[in-house]
Amino acid sequence: MVLRIASLLALSALLTSAYCIPPDQQCNRRFKGLQQMTVNQLQSRQPTQALPANNNATLQYIGLGVGLQNYSCASTTSTPKSIGAIATLFDVTDYLRDCGNPKTSKLSRQYLKAYNREACQASQDLSDDSCQEAVNFMDFDVLGKHYFGKPNGAGVPFFDIYDQAFLSAQKIGDVTAPESAYDGGKNGFGAVDWLFLPEDGSNRSQGLSEVYRIHTAGGAPDPQGCSSGDAVLSYKYAAEYWFYS
Repeated sequence: MVLRIASLLALSALLTSAYCIPPDQQCNRRFKGLQQMTVNQLQSRQPTQALPANNNATLQYIGLGVGLQNYSCASTTSTPKSIGAIATLFDVTDYLRDCGNPKTSKLSRQYLKAYNREACQASQDLSDDSCQEAVNFMDFDVLGKHYFGKPNGAGVPFFDIYDQAFLSAQKIGDVTAPESAYDGGKNGFGAVDWLFLPEDGSNRSQGLSEVYRIHTAGGAPDPQGCSSGDAVLSYKYAAEYWFYS
């Protein structure tokens, strides 16, 4: 019995240690000998489903967004209506280039599962990343923030790559997430769509021209959610955002 308990404790320590290994060390241990991709190779392997192509653009960053999809309710009998999102963007560019297969990336699934295990929920305060940081088990650097601004009264998707770039976008393409997408687990209602969002022509963008939202996990609303009487509903989600210029 003592030996068995000692073995279990050793296994637990090993798993805990692996769970906390920084991304570059995880890469070296799991993919020893794997040749690093160039940015061009990484770009060529980005899945798009049936979204518009962007052959004249160059990949700049890949952000893993972790946060909330927000919906409004006009009445208790209405269907939830999307009013945007707020998410912290973690920099996963090097990780996917060095370690992963972009076509089958499971980062969104893994991070949403970690997010669901936390009691906290992302704050609508743009300066508060504490909840997202609590689930950042791979210790990625923060790349920036995704949120919706209202420059003309209507919600506009903004992507702020801290101290580097900014994208004011519009949606011109969306496709349903693949059946294999993580639906959010026990309290999930499905994965939000994959999107293509080019800049909106407002001259607010700097250094970026478009972004793809892919590998989505969770975020879809409960179709009966408005019956709760809440004016605003929020659902945890994660997704990869591929930024181009």
